[in-house]
Amino acid sequence: MMGTLFAEIRYSARSVLKDWRFAATVMLTLSLCIGVNTTLFTIINSVLLQPLPVPGADAIVLMANRYPKAGVSDSGYHSSGADYYDRMRDVTALQDQAMFDIVAYTMNDNAAPERVSGMTATPSLFRLLRVAPALGRAFTDDEGEIGSAQKVMLSYALWQKLYARDASILGRELRLNGRPFTIVGVMPRGFLFVDPEVRFWIPLALTARQKEGRHANNWYNVGRLKPGATLAQVQSQVDALNAANMERFPKWKQILINAGFYTPARPLKDVLVKEVKGTLYLLWGGAAFVLLIGAVNIANLALARTTLRMKE
Repeated sequence: MMGTLFAEIRYSARSVLKDWRFAATVMLTLSLCIGVNTTLFTIINSVLLQPLPVPGADAIVLMANRYPKAGVSDSGYHSSGADYYDRMRDVTALQDQAMFDIVAYTMNDNAAPERVSGMTATPSLFRLLRVAPALGRAFTDDEGEIGSAQKVMLSYALWQKLYARDASILGRELRLNGRPFTIVGVMPRGFLFVDPEVRFWIPLALTARQKEGRHANNWYNVGRLKPGATLAQVQSQVDALNAANMERFPKWKQILINAGFYTPARPLKDVLVKEVKGTLYLLWGGAAFVLLIGAVNIANLALARTTLRMKE
């Protein structure tokens, strides 16, 4: 058995050395075609199949106000502070909800001020995502109130850059936009949510006016489905809440009806990949076609080589 195997290996090696140009052409063609497909699959897997690297990402829902008849662009996916508190009370198909937004602050910790992307979020966001800090703690609910919000959590990359992974940084101050924020935690290496450029998180603390403001859509509102709940249940409850609010606030009713107001509830990962899904699948299809062409060319070369040898 082993003798036959070694004999086949020796024969194959002699064949390759005898016609090394053909072997090199085949290997180079396959390497290029497979390499392109592998690279594109890696991108598609991270962007389309797993765009949210957090536990139970499929259960995270985005709720966003829409006004299609008012000429408002659908490019934003925001809600108001009043929506958030209403939905916390009435949308019972969700077990956790949070609001957040992407911000850019000037970091004054270095000699030269640096503009850094961050996220302002209600403390509930980290419960919703089910991701604990690698060092320290997440925000408490009290820190989501005015006067207690001067806390900050760092990304692993920013912790490494500024403090060389010094575990004693908890309790130190980091100045953002000229204001001191106390460092309370560091997120795990590789953690990201929505925007990979985010380097810090600070608590979102709404004023009384912001909590009551309706249709002042400045934040993203997300929720996590309860076990056994469905997206259709969330949509039904959101629709019922919107209808009830039109009756509670009649001054808004006709305006909102004329604007075609509604609030779709969609899986967050579908919203994130909406703009790039078609392009990536088109590129992947093109790469698969290139692989097919490469395979056909190799088959033609092999057939021509076999035909030539038969004549010999």
